[in-house]
Amino acid sequence: MREHNNSKYYDNAFHTLVQRTPELLIPLVNEIFQEDYHLDDEVIIQSSDLPTEDGSGEVKRRYSDSLFSIRGRETRCYHIECESRVDGSIVLRVVEYGLLKALRDARCEDGELIIKMPESAVIFLRHNHNTPDRFWVRIITPGGENRYPIEALKIGNYSVEELFRKDLLFLLPFHIFTYEKDFQEWDHDIEKIERLFDVYEEILCEIEKRRSMGELSVKTERVIISMIRHVMDGVTRNYTQIREEGSWMLGEVIDNEMTKMLDELDEVESKLDEAESKLDEAESKLDEAESKLDEVESKLGEAEAREDDLREAAKILTEKGRSGEIIRLFEDEKFLEDVLAGAE
Repeated sequence: MREHNNSKYYDNAFHTLVQRTPELLIPLVNEIFQEDYHLDDEVIIQSSDLPTEDGSGEVKRRYSDSLFSIRGRETRCYHIECESRVDGSIVLRVVEYGLLKALRDARCEDGELIIKMPESAVIFLRHNHNTPDRFWVRIITPGGENRYPIEALKIGNYSVEELFRKDLLFLLPFHIFTYEKDFQEWDHDIEKIERLFDVYEEILCEIEKRRSMGELSVKTERVIISMIRHVMDGVTRNYTQIREEGSWMLGEVIDNEMTKMLDELDEVESKLDEAESKLDEAESKLDEAESKLDEVESKLGEAEAREDDLREAAKILTEKGRSGEIIRLFEDEKFLEDVLAGAE
């Protein structure tokens, strides 16, 4: 997605949503890949930095839009790219990024090199009737061939009602692309601009409602709203009236105070995670120490019991006038047992 400088507004929004609101990825994955993850399943964000070497040995860096795993009944890896339009290179880039990721995680088992490709998809912010619902990749090897799909999600196919019904809140910031084709006409028609922002008034009210009901955190609510404003500012940059109305409704792009609050919240959460990790480590060491103490006490008990046995056996031998054989008690366990049992 980093091919054009003017893509930065939706590029930044996509990465911000992935990093700051990973829980929103679960309904998105369920929709794209027809999965059934629970909303409380764990999302693990992975590094999108995919270094590779060219023919001269120089390391070049490739950056995917998102790489993450979801831990449900099993842990599966997903790779999603966000594109403003279809071009001839997107499938090739998705395969390249997926292969770099697969090679990074490759492992050997019983002489086999196992390379597992992630589940891949592309979100198209703009599309036309030629944009497929799914791309297919066919890989031909000396051992045979295999096909696998790259799914395609088209923003323009989803109404606001459908986005909320399917919990696709991750896509709300990009909904503005649905109206983009009409901007030139609407920019000179205040009535149509007002109808557009009536839609966004409904969006903001529904987001606030979900936050008040505890379905969204304050942080997630503010990130979504800020990214709606951020993408809208980029898409409408050439349409003065629409942009001004959006600025009035949604406020400044990525408000500094809110960003500061989110950064502080992230720092607190990071320190809390670090403290919990140290607590877990301390508890583990305590368990280990207690285990060693139990082991020492067990050995001490065994030693005390053996000492009692030796004293008793020595007493028996002395009473039988066989004190010269006491030394054998320390050398021969069987002899000790026989003395105590009265067999000697």
